[in-house]
Amino acid sequence: MRKIIMTLRLLAGLGLVAGASGLGLAQITTMNGTPTGDPFSGNDWNVTNMEPQVAFPHLPSNVHPVSKASDITIDQVFIGSCTNGRLSDLRLAASILKGNSVAKFVRCIVIPATQLVYRQAMEEGLIAIFLDAGCAVCTPTCGPCLGGHMGILAAGERCVATSNRNFVGRMGHVKSEIYLANAAVAAASAITGRITHPEEVAK
Repeated sequence: MRKIIMTLRLLAGLGLVAGASGLGLAQITTMNGTPTGDPFSGNDWNVTNMEPQVAFPHLPSNVHPVSKASDITIDQVFIGSCTNGRLSDLRLAASILKGNSVAKFVRCIVIPATQLVYRQAMEEGLIAIFLDAGCAVCTPTCGPCLGGHMGILAAGERCVATSNRNFVGRMGHVKSEIYLANAAVAAASAITGRITHPEEVAK
């Protein structure tokens, strides 16, 4: 049971559980093996009523429901990385951002995971949606995820990121804060300027 709870926390911390609004997984299947090599058996866990989860600083395991973070204002949103910059993530973010604008005091950076994903996103019109909303779109790179470039956080700044790490100093100054979330939460937060449940901005 402990392994199952840890798995759920990890998936939630990485933004893989989006909750009841149809924005993510509705079920999680865990697989259990035996020391003797018997076939794996599965357990299904219904997470339909679980609201989106956010990993607070400074550990991916420091997970809380998005409703516990709704008063936290942000300076930046980072959608992408090798972890959550898949085409499905970009589609999800675009579905939230379409027809909306990034808050004037928020930087929203979108970085597709690969050149193939970038091309597919362009062909589907997702890049145009991001640009129309006021996002900065970059060619695939690690960028701000490891504090390299394009979105380095200053002291006191807060970022919602779809990446998988939020350790002290990971994206810049040691006094900055990183909140990990899925693409829907990240996109909704870019619109409002605070950590936001996607249903709040859904049309």
